[in-house]
Amino acid sequence: MKKKIEDYLHLYLGCEVQTDEGKGYLTGIHGEYGAEVQLIIDGNASESPCYPQGVKSILRSLSDMTEDEMIYIDDEFSYGYVLSNLSKSLKAGSLYQMKIGETFEITRYLLSKGFDLFGLIEAGLAIDKTKI
Repeated sequence: MKKKIEDYLHLYLGCEVQTDEGKGYLTGIHGEYGAEVQLIIDGNASESPCYPQGVKSILRSLSDMTEDEMIYIDDEFSYGYVLSNLSKSLKAGSLYQMKIGETFEITRYLLSKGFDLFGLIEAGLAIDKTKI
């Protein structure tokens, strides 16, 4: 099934995006079926409507996780399990031995940090932050 950006944008509210108008931050999605996207560009709300197809999130691959982020994840989300190097497992794309609630908390954290959890960069629907 072909990925569509409008199926994922709502997960990245607050993240940096690129449009024809320039770089900005995704601040809202509204209209019927999420037809319009609201942006902040250069500190000002975008005045013209923007459509999801014209928006690319600027994301990071899990493999680009910093050492500090890895330490934070291991400290915050290991929940006392003997999950040696939880963050290294995440970087490798594995969430084994995790309960649903724990996976939710980690997912929420990773989304808030602008990590591409859905292969959007590879699908051409997002921009790799390390390449700009």
